Amino acid sequence: MQLQETLDKLEDSARNWTFDYQLISDVPPEGSVAWLDKKQLDEERLKRSPLAQVFQQWREDGVLIIKNFIPKSLREPYFEVRQKLGLPGGWADPCPYLYVPELRALSQYRNLMVLLDHLIGYEMGLHLNLTGWVTTERAWHQDDYLNPDFVNSHYAAVWFALRDISPDCGPFEFVRGSHKWPLTRRDKVIAHCPVKTTAADPAWPTKTQDWVSEILAREIENQGAKVEQFIAEEGDVLIWHGRLAHRGSLPNVPGTPRHSMITHYSAIQKRPDMRVWKDGCFVPDGRQGEWK
Repeated sequence: MQLQETLDKLEDSARNWTFDYQLISDVPPEGSVAWLDKKQLDEERLKRSPLAQVFQQWREDGVLIIKNFIPKSLREPYFEVRQKLGLPGGWADPCPYLYVPELRALSQYRNLMVLLDHLIGYEMGLHLNLTGWVTTERAWHQDDYLNPDFVNSHYAAVWFALRDISPDCGPFEFVRGSHKWPLTRRDKVIAHCPVKTTAADPAWPTKTQDWVSEILAREIENQGAKVEQFIAEEGDVLIWHGRLAHRGSLPNVPGTPRHSMITHYSAIQKRPDMRVWKDGCFVPDGRQGEWK
């Protein structure tokens, strides 16, 4: 092991992580992570970019909040289509972008995609939408543990506010800077979770999520970390890192609408498990005919 990686691991161990958190996580090798996640940053590349200040914030916080970022001309066509659906949970399908062009256009807003490409350092592709208009109530997790190990946070997600967000709805919550914590890993979770499952079981995330979230909640407390809420206004976005600890909080008033949309993206070059892409969107096997 190289000296730098050894020192990095010693630094991480010095933070007194809880035993359970260490059990299900590790620190990805320096050479496997995105350019802004490297301990040894390419300072010249940073200085040359007009986005240097944004990059520094991403590197430090693992989250970007951009006010009034999404044009109304993209928000409203999707809002109308989504409203006609009439289901609080939205489409059950994780890939409605295949057949809802208004959703695809919003998810791939050009300025957003340019920013994501530069943050991660590769062309980013869309592969997941969460379209519910109520809180997900998904407890604490880091998104990247749901991915194969080789992704190593060449990944980002975006929370779009389609209307002003009420504090009563169960807002998005996050821990700024937690993207620097060790990364929870799928294989470690499956190996140690009391609920037995395998990576071949498509329900493994559901079966293990309560256990994982309890470990992360204890780690947040152990680190004395601050939990923040995203109380958004219409047009705002929050972009978060694949390793950022976050959750959909419980609503103060159940059923309070949360008019939002969530999208997930990966570096196309880093997803050999996603074989077919069309216009920057992942097309699952057998679903090419659904494209509209």
